[in-house]
Amino acid sequence: GNLLLLLFLYVLQGVPLGLSGAIPLMLKEMPGIEYSDLGTFSLASWPFSVKLLWAPLVDSVFLASVGRRKTWIIPMQFMIGVTLVYLWWSVDAML
Repeated sequence: GNLLLLLFLYVLQGVPLGLSGAIPLMLKEMPGIEYSDLGTFSLASWPFSVKLLWAPLVDSVFLASVGRRKTWIIPMQFMIGVTLVYLWWSVDAML
């Protein structure tokens, strides 16, 4: 049970990395897509590249009153929410 869950989570973790590598190959075939657009999209894989650098910091710095995992999960969820609200308001101008 637990081993299958772990396997599923590791596979699921690789989906965004696979998409960020495959989508530029599909986009370059579309008319109107420039190399600068592909370069900008390639920044989507940047968090996966620095994962080895920030993972020890995330694991070692925490507030005991909040808990080891919630110390970074709560701020990250808030930042994701703020980013999504910003994109919701400005997506028409970006297109």
